[in-house]
Amino acid sequence: MITLDSIQKRWQEIQPLVDRTPLIALPVQANEGGQRCWLKLENFQRTGSFKARGAASKLIHLQKSSPDKTGVITGSAGNHGLGLSAAASALGMAATIVVPRNAAAPKVAALQRYPIELILQGADYDAAEELAREIARQRGLEFVHAFSDPEVITGQASLGLEILEQSAAGGINIDTLIVPVGGGGLIAGVAAAVKQSRPQIRVLGVQSATSPAMFQALAQGRVVETPIGETWADGLAGRFVTDLTLEYARQYVDQVFLVSEEAIRRAMQVLIRTTGLVVEASAAASLALVLDQPAVCGSETACILTGRNVDLQLVRQLISD
Repeated sequence: MITLDSIQKRWQEIQPLVDRTPLIALPVQANEGGQRCWLKLENFQRTGSFKARGAASKLIHLQKSSPDKTGVITGSAGNHGLGLSAAASALGMAATIVVPRNAAAPKVAALQRYPIELILQGADYDAAEELAREIARQRGLEFVHAFSDPEVITGQASLGLEILEQSAAGGINIDTLIVPVGGGGLIAGVAAAVKQSRPQIRVLGVQSATSPAMFQALAQGRVVETPIGETWADGLAGRFVTDLTLEYARQYVDQVFLVSEEAIRRAMQVLIRTTGLVVEASAAASLALVLDQPAVCGSETACILTGRNVDLQLVRQLISD
């Protein structure tokens, strides 16, 4: 398990490659449960999502531990690929990114702006990851997992420290932190940082009910294959978590909840209407839990909005509705 000291050290190392993002109050008119709610705007991160932190962490570690490695490859739904592309470009490394054919168009368009090899193949994230692993074996590239990697998790943990620092500076006594969960890399890092710093803060995960891989793994005490239903939250969709992220969740996460697709959709609309923020469905899942199940939240709750790389056609549909 990563230590608080290692998280703090890596946070300092990655700061030239990532942005500190704002922590703002959710407008009162949006908060029907009556609790004070804060929004951590990782949608303002330079690549459009929190994934920049973990990717930068991994590549900085590789440069120190394996300087002969000049090329990396990953399978991604889009945001991890963007983070890896940005970090590789900044550090002078070659990158190959495999994304599924159904990847969100804005993520693909953003990837095409980087000097990388982009491969669109596979029906979903899991298929893209499998292909990326095969190419890594064939070419001798370093495979960088999107979430199940200690160095990636250490980078994501910087987000937890940043929230604690900002809340302390603003006199905000956060008692609950809500984190969207896909494969579990973000909540693994954030929960490790928060619980080792302020163990009294509750760390809650949230997934779409159509893709409950971590929820099911915790319920059964092991990694299980979980079918993916139709979802707007493509960044949270995956059939598996891993033993590594499950272990972090078991040790540091208080509970994982499920929300409906309708609740996620409504949270996106609330953000557009009350703040003007356009975020991915995956990002809105944290606020969806506050709006849909306010009783599980605290009096001072912080929600991580994980990314902004959303299809504009979806945004038009939300606004028209």
